[in-house]
Parts: sequence; structure tokens; C-alpha cells
Amino acid sequence: MIKREVLTGLFLGLIGNSIGITIIAFVISILKKANFLALIERYYIGGNFWMLICLGAMVNLALFFWFLQKDMFYRARGVLLATFIAAITSYIIYFI
Repeated sequence: MIKREVLTGLFLGLIGNSIGITIIAFVISILKKANFLALIERYYIGGNFWMLICLGAMVNLALFFWFLQKDMFYRARGVLLATFIAAITSYIIYFI
């Protein structure tokens, strides 16, 4: 039961991070008046995709505190794990 709750939180955290990346990229493309897919490709090729990953993890902050407020502590742990995965991925992308 505990593993299932943590895995649910992990899955929701990864989905939340993906949605956050999409939202941030969409807002940047509107502000820069650029094509959405071209902007993501430019960040990926330029080696700056780690920035989008870090900013996309802000959605996990809201998820984490929402789960804590609803007393779903194991799901909050899963979201925290997803945030750590995003941070490690960003670190790897930045330095490699």
C-alpha cells in the first residue's frame, strides 16, 4: 500500500513536471513571439533544456503542498522523489 502511494506520487510528479515544462515553454514562446516547437528545439540544441526542466518543477511544489494539506504524506514523498529526479537530470544535462 505504501509503495503504491509513493509510486502514484512519483507518477503525478513526473506528469506535473512535464506539464510545467510545457507551460513555461508556451509562455516563453508567447513572450518571444516564437514557434513553440522551435523554441523547445533551440533550448535542447543550445544545451539550455535544463532551465526548462528546473522551471517546470515548480508545479511539483504546488502538488507537494497540496498532498501535505490533504494528509497524503506518501504521495508527497513520491512528488519529492520526482523533483529530485528532475534536479539530478538537470544537473547531468548542465554538466555533460
